[in-house]
Amino acid sequence: MKTLIAFILTLNMGILQAIEKDIPVRAVEVKRSIIQQELPLTGIISAQRISSLSSRVDALVLEVLVEAGDAVKKGDILIRLDDVMADFDVKRSAAALEEAKAQLQDSIRRRDELGKLLKNQYMARSSYDTAASEVRINNAIVKRLQVEYKSNIESSSRHVIKAPYSGIISAKMVEAGQWIKVGDPVLELVDIETLRVEVQVPQRYFLQLPLQAPVNIYPDALPDQPIKASITRKIPVASRSAHTFPVHIVINNKKHQLTPGMTTRVVFQLASQQEDQEVLLIPRDAIIRKPNQPDSVWLIRTEQKLLRAYPVTVATGRIDKENVEVLTSELQQGDKVIIRGNETLKSGQLVRLVP
Repeated sequence: MKTLIAFILTLNMGILQAIEKDIPVRAVEVKRSIIQQELPLTGIISAQRISSLSSRVDALVLEVLVEAGDAVKKGDILIRLDDVMADFDVKRSAAALEEAKAQLQDSIRRRDELGKLLKNQYMARSSYDTAASEVRINNAIVKRLQVEYKSNIESSSRHVIKAPYSGIISAKMVEAGQWIKVGDPVLELVDIETLRVEVQVPQRYFLQLPLQAPVNIYPDALPDQPIKASITRKIPVASRSAHTFPVHIVINNKKHQLTPGMTTRVVFQLASQQEDQEVLLIPRDAIIRKPNQPDSVWLIRTEQKLLRAYPVTVATGRIDKENVEVLTSELQQGDKVIIRGNETLKSGQLVRLVP
């Protein structure tokens, strides 16, 4: 009789299992790993170098060779100034220098001739001393005129305004025919080959971001082209209103794809006090969140060679990319939790794993 009853129960269970429909789901194993907490913030791309170029001499503008928006290289001539008078000064000082050099050579010749006569005692010592004094005077004159000539050369060279570094002309303030004075701004030059990302970091995270800490930058203009960089500078002066601290990250922009003023998402890697300890991690997609209820996941258990899903309550902690730290739960390393198909399951639901 017992054998018959067992056979009937087994037969009924098989019939029920055949009737029960399994649900296809995707699952992953619960794992233990060292967590790397991320801090996503918004940053602004700015120029690291912006220069307001000005003239070093008072002069008339002859020619402006650039317009706003033009790309220039270091050493390019941007503006030519009227250098006629400066050129006259160069030629005059050059001629005066040649004359002084000739007089110096002549005085040296006379001194040397008198020196020979003095050696043979054919003349007085005073005549030789006078000739030697003339050599020293003429030599001093040559040195003075050499300095004057170099000064005029330098003054003449200042009648062209060159780019101090490669960049983009962002503003043009003068036109040909204008008279400008020393210090008057004429052009604004922006270096866009090396840019800086400025981020305001909340005070609770500031100390967890050491210099040279890795950073991933996702420009809004190029969301599919992340940039790997590191923290360049931390400024320990907080904003009084927002209680945030500026952090700067220098990035390379040699392809000129980015420009100052663009926004970007910046993901910092936080230094954790428990960074060398492994924790239990589950994918964020595994977590079921409902109003006024604790978070839960669907755990797969094997019962009589069949896979069934059961809800398990979890308490979560830090976020590590696509995973979440599990603080308290029945879960253990190696358990399988459902990440797809977990929206409408019932406790004890028969499931089938799919890739």
